[in-house]
Amino acid sequence: MDSSSSEPQGSAEKAKLLNQQVDEVAGIMRENIAKAAARGENLDNLQNATDDLVAKAKVFKVKAKEARWKMWVKDKKILAIIILVVVILLVAILAPIINLLVHR
Repeated sequence: MDSSSSEPQGSAEKAKLLNQQVDEVAGIMRENIAKAAARGENLDNLQNATDDLVAKAKVFKVKAKEARWKMWVKDKKILAIIILVVVILLVAILAPIINLLVHR
């Protein structure tokens, strides 16, 4: 009779141990699910940041082209003004000399 009374007690201990193991595995699985959800949120945040960066890069490219064009125009304006001043100075210097040579 002692052996029959020890069997249910041994089964109860095995069941208790099995329940503890199941609870432990369930806890680990809950942690894994929480970590996966956090990774998913992090990936979503990263995707949003990437999308923002792409949009800002496109705006930057457009603004850089505009700035390059404006600087090119400004450079050409300065060059045109310098050429005009040189031509006016040459005309102012050479006109009296040519006038004297022609009227001699």
